[in-house]
Amino acid sequence: MIETLGCVVKFRFILILLFSFLVTPLYAANFDCNKATTETEKDICSSDQLLFSPNNKYVLTNFGQQCAVTLYDLAKKEAVFRASGYSHKECFTFVGFSPDSTLWFYYDNNDLGVVVYSVEGKRLGYYKAAGNPYIDGVRISNDNKQLTIFLDMERPPVIIDISKDF
Repeated sequence: MIETLGCVVKFRFILILLFSFLVTPLYAANFDCNKATTETEKDICSSDQLLFSPNNKYVLTNFGQQCAVTLYDLAKKEAVFRASGYSHKECFTFVGFSPDSTLWFYYDNNDLGVVVYSVEGKRLGYYKAAGNPYIDGVRISNDNKQLTIFLDMERPPVIIDISKDF
């Protein structure tokens, strides 16, 4: 009985995993890059890095080694926000969305802080949590009230109440 139950759980997990891989790219990419005609479509398709919001309505592009990020509204097919970082030789950035897709953040290792924005492009707050070492990760809580900043060198994460800023 236990062995059968284990097989059922594994089978369900595999089905869910396969389904998510098959459905997400189809839904997220609401235009074909081979048929890109607008400037926005061409910009998105030319980016070497894309991060889709959990609800697949927005995409962040041009982050990574470029010290910049662009947020696009996929339904409107337009840029909502463009952030240019520093022009240092070495730059590491990362970005992410809140679980409900209403907020996004931008981190640039040259600035050592995290900026939180709404998906409408409004800057909600700047949070500096490190001098050196760098930040390893950022997470926005499910209720959008806390920003957790993970630091390297096995230091404890910094948890910041961001609800007061919006």
